[in-house]
Amino acid sequence: MRFENDSFIYAASDLSTHVACKHASQLDRKHALKEIKRPYRDDPVLEALRQRGAEHEAAYVASLKSQGKTATDSSRKSFEATLDAMREGKDVIVQGKLVVDNFEGFPDILIRVEGKSRFGDWCYEVQDTKLSRNTKTTTIIQLCFYSDLLEKIQEASPRDFHVVMPGDSPEQPFQIENYTLTDFKAYYGFIKSRFIEAMKTSPIATYPDEVPHCAICNWW
Repeated sequence: MRFENDSFIYAASDLSTHVACKHASQLDRKHALKEIKRPYRDDPVLEALRQRGAEHEAAYVASLKSQGKTATDSSRKSFEATLDAMREGKDVIVQGKLVVDNFEGFPDILIRVEGKSRFGDWCYEVQDTKLSRNTKTTTIIQLCFYSDLLEKIQEASPRDFHVVMPGDSPEQPFQIENYTLTDFKAYYGFIKSRFIEAMKTSPIATYPDEVPHCAICNWW
């Protein structure tokens, strides 16, 4: 969450944080307004998980390249660079930026699939690389968030979104779970509308109840 030019800019994590803990959302809002400072959390375990996650993503992208797919580099891209890659029809767009109004995000991977969009006879779906074998609600919310932005940008609704997990063997290094967007669209719309309404009526009184999100929260 950022505050620029008299407006808030929201990321996928802001919606999932709001679902996990309303108090954390209010603290993030105060931080965006520079009313408070975000504490630095030195957690070697979380840092190790982030590093392993980056390695997992890089290994998956390398496997896609080995199949002959064209791919961008792994650096975070500008919105313009992402649009250029989509116009070119790159098979794999890594860390592309999606922006619609005051919502923005960096999905791990945009994968080219058959279909039609404003860019030509192809369109894109979102893939997220995760180390966990159990897909969490927060992951579904984030993938719906990215798919929602992608739909507006490419002017075509993605049919599915995907979670790429570690596989069971060297012969099968990756396992992909596929989810149909329409199965979650109503739920995501409800979550998004509740989040927008909460931000409009903020600040609101919250209490730091202990929740599972505390385990990874900077505000713990």
